[in-house]
Amino acid sequence: MLIDIHTHHFYKENQAVVAITNCTHFDSLQQGYLYSTGIHPWNVTESKWESDFIALQQISILPSVLAIGECGLDKLCNTSWELQLKSFVAQVKWANKIKKPLMIHCVRAYEEIIHLLKEEKNTQRVIFHGFNKGIMLAEKLVNEGYYLSFGKAIQNSRVQSTFKTIPADKIFVETDDSDISIQDIYETAAAIKHISIDELSLQIEKNYATVFPSVF
Repeated sequence: MLIDIHTHHFYKENQAVVAITNCTHFDSLQQGYLYSTGIHPWNVTESKWESDFIALQQISILPSVLAIGECGLDKLCNTSWELQLKSFVAQVKWANKIKKPLMIHCVRAYEEIIHLLKEEKNTQRVIFHGFNKGIMLAEKLVNEGYYLSFGKAIQNSRVQSTFKTIPADKIFVETDDSDISIQDIYETAAAIKHISIDELSLQIEKNYATVFPSVF
């Protein structure tokens, strides 16, 4: 079984992939899929974020919604920092209330996110999606107990060095919104770890069961 932990695509039933599809429109959940749903920092606006958050609260309690996110902080987007913080903290609190993991979008704000998660006494599992940074940051996040998900950037040599170093029980893989297939990412990831695709698949299944025990 292949698991695509974060994607913006919808898989067909015959593709034999378990996928968590990111939903950004709170009224558009199709039956038969698993989702994460959250307010992306790019999409936070002063006029709408509170109504979006109410909609998020209503939809995220559904059994098919496995995680809150993607949510987080992004220092390169146009949304004001104050508004990003307000939205992210609200989603962290909500994830803890309904006991669902967090799918994190982070751009140049790792220290701030770590600090906020501690400040809010977060007890839920955390996945940093689309991780493409170096070994030192990766090790810091893993030492905090967080998971890292790798996508198309795994083709980059620096990211490969990071992926090789990170314990297998802290990794996921994803397609995000890229055109690369999850099969190709598994092949690359397994080669980096010097294990078979079956071995990698089994380990990621175990990680999935740990983060999302309600599915099993």
